[in-house]
Amino acid sequence: MTPAEKLALAQRAYAAFSALNVEAVLPLYHPECEWRMGHVGAAVGTDAYRGHDGLREWVAALDEGFESFTVVIDEARITREGVLLLRGHVDTRSRGTHMELSMQTWQEIEFREGLAFNLVQFDSPPATWDEATPIA
Repeated sequence: MTPAEKLALAQRAYAAFSALNVEAVLPLYHPECEWRMGHVGAAVGTDAYRGHDGLREWVAALDEGFESFTVVIDEARITREGVLLLRGHVDTRSRGTHMELSMQTWQEIEFREGLAFNLVQFDSPPATWDEATPIA
């Protein structure tokens, strides 16, 4: 996959997650994918979601906790190894308290067979961010 194809797939995934549409999310991720939560894991009670069943759990948890959820890619870069790095932000409103939350996100995504395979959440730029090439 080219860097542009990887970014396009990530943009489709962000749109599907923003709609909390698990049926649109699943075709974009490899059946054996792993989503490592990083610092968010403490809030959701797991360090990772694995496979399509895990993605179903993740989308269900988001839908249960938030009445609105929007995730946006602000900047994308690609490493020499072909790993996609993303800086973005999430805007949400809690279902229970209606409190609004906005936070910056950092992700690293590896691909397999044209699909997102391993995704890692970070609370700061990944170590390879500065050396990676920006994607327009």
